[in-house]
Amino acid sequence: MKIITCASYGASGSSALTDLVAEYSNVQRMTDSEFRFLHDPDGISDLEFQLVECHNRHNAGRALKRFWRQAQFYGGNRIHRRYEKFFDGKYLELTKQYVDDLTDFVCTGWWDFDLFDKGDKRNFYIYRKRLEDRILRAIPFTHRRVLDREIMYFSHPSEEQFLNATRKYVHTLLEAANLDGKEYIEVDQIIASQNIDRYLRYFSDPIEVFVIDRDPRDIYLLEKIYYPIKYGSFNNDSVEVFCKKFRYIRESGDPRKSLSRHIHFLQFEDFLFDYEKVVGEVEEATGLKAENHVDKFKYLNPMHSINNVQTWLEQPDLAKDIGYIEKELSEYLYPFEKHSKEKIVGITVTDKQKF
Repeated sequence: MKIITCASYGASGSSALTDLVAEYSNVQRMTDSEFRFLHDPDGISDLEFQLVECHNRHNAGRALKRFWRQAQFYGGNRIHRRYEKFFDGKYLELTKQYVDDLTDFVCTGWWDFDLFDKGDKRNFYIYRKRLEDRILRAIPFTHRRVLDREIMYFSHPSEEQFLNATRKYVHTLLEAANLDGKEYIEVDQIIASQNIDRYLRYFSDPIEVFVIDRDPRDIYLLEKIYYPIKYGSFNNDSVEVFCKKFRYIRESGDPRKSLSRHIHFLQFEDFLFDYEKVVGEVEEATGLKAENHVDKFKYLNPMHSINNVQTWLEQPDLAKDIGYIEKELSEYLYPFEKHSKEKIVGITVTDKQKF
């Protein structure tokens, strides 16, 4: 089983890659949700730090609990199954086995952060439970405590032990998701766009990562105009803040400094203006074959996506903001002047809906 994934910087057009790859008949598609359990807070990367890199007896146990709590959130419930529906109903089962594999031993007991994790940010719960505990201890002939059923976890694996357990876990998860046993599985956002080399260590199956970027002017319009319409408020206070955020995200853990041959960089606009070249690059990097590209233009249609570039030309009232972006982020601008929209390939559409 070969894995294909994309990593974006947020609104940078990674769906172009996922849509293209989904058009191949030998690819299992997992792109209806983002699978971020490796790199989200309390995910596997954080778990490695607490259990292996900076071990502390209390912190390691708490990290396992927080990872499991996050997994329960990801797994969902009877009303909203979240990850369970993608992993053939085995997500929590396999995750619990992973936690057990990493656990050296357990015992009953608790400490302050067990209270903290069950309380609220104002800590009222902690103080109340502390008071209850003192009252219980003062009652003669009672051995009850407020968290007398709490379990403490102890874990200190070596790096090799942690990686072996993690690779087994990730493989079995994706194997459960690949119900048809296809040659490839495409998983959305399973690797972050920063510090990619760290996450590549968690896979035993071959994996290719595509980092997609986009002209900042279109991203600015997307965040300022189109996302608020579709999703509500968005974190874009000003063009100055936008430029700081744009550069901050790309310079943090810059994947371009990696020497890995499994990391590939593509520009969103090239999927439209240089479609055949990009398709060739994706096939060469992954091993996908042209004869399996049976649904060409079904999901990625450059003739439709062309509506989503140079959107700032339709917003003349934002000309000052665009000028600021062009000055501050000049090295990230796409050379639209070298391309012609008349040469775009694809299926002609009349729908002008953006994004």
